[in-house]
Amino acid sequence: MKLQPDSMATKNIHIAVVEDDLRLCNDLVEFLNLRNFSAQGFNSAAKLYQALLDTNFDLFLLDITLPDESGIEVMTWLRTRSQAGMIIITALTDNDTQLTCLNAGADAYLTKNATLEIIEATCHGVLRRIKPNLELIPIAEPIRLSELKSQAWLLHKTTWHLETPNGYQLSVNQTEMIFLETLFQFTSTPVSRANLLVRIGKPDTLSNLRNLDNCISRLRKKILHLSALEIPIRTNYAVGYLFAGNSSIIDHQ
Repeated sequence: MKLQPDSMATKNIHIAVVEDDLRLCNDLVEFLNLRNFSAQGFNSAAKLYQALLDTNFDLFLLDITLPDESGIEVMTWLRTRSQAGMIIITALTDNDTQLTCLNAGADAYLTKNATLEIIEATCHGVLRRIKPNLELIPIAEPIRLSELKSQAWLLHKTTWHLETPNGYQLSVNQTEMIFLETLFQFTSTPVSRANLLVRIGKPDTLSNLRNLDNCISRLRKKILHLSALEIPIRTNYAVGYLFAGNSSIIDHQ
């Protein structure tokens, strides 16, 4: 086991993502939870305020254009009651808005074209400032695909199972099969959720989008639990998913 700066006890860090675009909100919440934070999403200021009755958040990620209050108003209200970190994530790129947010107490200002990795790094940077005594803990790291560069993920269509680069085999259901087959066909190219739903034969509804995201999250966890290997399915913020590793589809036994 190695001790690394990013191996902070992040599971005890509670993050509120306040974003009215549910797809963006779900992308970010899912990503942060996969990165071992404890994240919750809210699509309005009112829902956030209700959650504050039960949860003390360490970090807030705030959109500006919310349906009931602006993110700046929310941040101003929070600043009088909390020492938590405040990160603005917005589509607004003008200097005046950025200055207004920073003067109102934002620790960082990001635009929505920021990558998930930049958002994560910004979260760590803010947490290091507001929680300088946050302890590092030893974490057993999962095997990374980079350690198995010469091997591929194999999807066996006739037997409906996924073979990992380190030799484990996982049975998959119909939805998982279609999802993986689609990503393997478009390796390193983002596939939209709408496209995935079409292939699965489901209408593009909010309920089906949530079910798709939940399916992918469960699949990731099953693979990690079985093989200690992190499958390189990447969430492409506001677009969909892509497969960032070597893969092959086997259509015979």
